[in-house]
Amino acid sequence: MPQKIFLFALVTVAAVVAIAQQAPQPAAGAANQKPIRLEGRVVGLNGDPVRKANVRLQGSGPAIPVQNSQGPTSYSQTTDDAGKFVFDNVTPGRYTLSANKNGFLAARYGARTEDSPAVPLTFATGDEKKNLEIKMTPQGVVMGRVIDQDGDPIANAQITVARYGYDGGRRTLIPAGVGFAPGGANPDPAAQAAAAQALLGGGGQTTDDQGSFRIVNLAPGRYYVSADPRPNRGIMGMIAAQGRGGASAPTAAGPANVATYYPNGLEPRDASPVDVSAGSEVRGIDIRVRKESVYSIRGKVVDAVSGNLVNGAMVLVLPPGSSEANPAALMSNMTVAMDGNFEITNLLPGRYGIQGMAVPGLAGTRGGARSVPISKPSESHHQNRSGHQRRQCDWRRASTLRRH
Repeated sequence: MPQKIFLFALVTVAAVVAIAQQAPQPAAGAANQKPIRLEGRVVGLNGDPVRKANVRLQGSGPAIPVQNSQGPTSYSQTTDDAGKFVFDNVTPGRYTLSANKNGFLAARYGARTEDSPAVPLTFATGDEKKNLEIKMTPQGVVMGRVIDQDGDPIANAQITVARYGYDGGRRTLIPAGVGFAPGGANPDPAAQAAAAQALLGGGGQTTDDQGSFRIVNLAPGRYYVSADPRPNRGIMGMIAAQGRGGASAPTAAGPANVATYYPNGLEPRDASPVDVSAGSEVRGIDIRVRKESVYSIRGKVVDAVSGNLVNGAMVLVLPPGSSEANPAALMSNMTVAMDGNFEITNLLPGRYGIQGMAVPGLAGTRGGARSVPISKPSESHHQNRSGHQRRQCDWRRASTLRRH
């Protein structure tokens, strides 16, 4: 019996050794490989920690060859009471690092200004980065009221806070939050949401029933504040107005509340600038809306080949001095020629650029442009044909002009 037990034990040991020899062995040096790790902190301009900030490590593609790579990866952490964050077991690749928190502007690691892109971070297996710092700027806030010439509040007026910048090489007023950050920077979600709401029609940047407004998330700088009391603003308001009655009936010239710059100017040159510093709350920006005689431009959008009216064409009137469809123009005068006819109302005297565009399909966009002066109480009727030039005062290549 002892001999049988000994033989059984010997066979068992031999089987265990054989299985161990067949099992895959760790690659040489695998035990010494360290996972990717980075840590840092989020601070304010004064160096104090920013707690409960959302820190995002966003992958932008594997910059280093990685076996079985499945594309960009993102990670998210919330800072602790000391403003610290840690990311462990990060996949090798190229990333940008950003932070967001209510009451602060969106911040990007390595960015020199609020509008600058983030400095990319590239990680290989075993990399460890410490003491990364993201500096956040407290938001600026502008508060005020919109009233009419009698001092009564105007509800649902669209508020635009803009500062000078360059669009297509031309210095122009650009509404805060409109447009994507340059150089591939991550846009501020709050600013982008507000800009999208304003473009679609209304949103958070409108006056309440007392005519009051509060604009948040402003970067330090010099701004110009305006109020537009007109109804049916933006893309959705424009479509709704056209859908209710098709082409508008002719509008007679007469006095009406018009877009006004703080405190009571019709143009940016008549406005008083509002200086906003980091973390400041500027109050008392009260706008007394002007009532002026306004005029309209009516016309038709016609196909250049067939001569038929173009249904659903978008017609945009650019403010005086603008040559392109900049963000301010997109939030201003725009309509849809639902049956080929269009009317743009509530225009002050000046020279306006008109742009028409028909989009029958993704590959079939057509458009044209024209410069139209308004200098007396009369309506200008113009007809637009298709083309590709969109420059003001150039219909020779874009389209022809027909008068009724």
